[in-house]
Amino acid sequence: MIDIIKSIFYSIAVFLIVGPFLGAIIFAGFAGESPLKILFFAYMMGLIPALLACVINWILFLSLRNRYSLPDFLIGMASGLFLLLLLIVTKGLPSHFNTGGALLLIFIVSPAICSSIVNSYIARTLPQKNVIRIN
Repeated sequence: MIDIIKSIFYSIAVFLIVGPFLGAIIFAGFAGESPLKILFFAYMMGLIPALLACVINWILFLSLRNRYSLPDFLIGMASGLFLLLLLIVTKGLPSHFNTGGALLLIFIVSPAICSSIVNSYIARTLPQKNVIRIN
């Protein structure tokens, strides 16, 4: 039980700290700004999506880990794409191509990296059942 609680807190911490930071770096690259200038903005705007990506990552990881052995980054990419589609449905398509490209990379790369870190930790700490390997 303690391992599950530690895994949950570890997951939340990684997604909330690493996710917005990576988003700031990606967005700064598209905007031509210094990531330090937009870091505060990135954390204010990225906390809720990072937390939602963490929840979706847990749901996908726990539902798929007993059936298939998928690379961790694919689970993260799936959670990020789900959030991006949710954003597009609620807010519409971005008006500029650069903004759309930045959002696509932010919602794919950040959750993929966070998911790789978190899911490898979860796989080591939580008991695992028989898995079908997909290569």
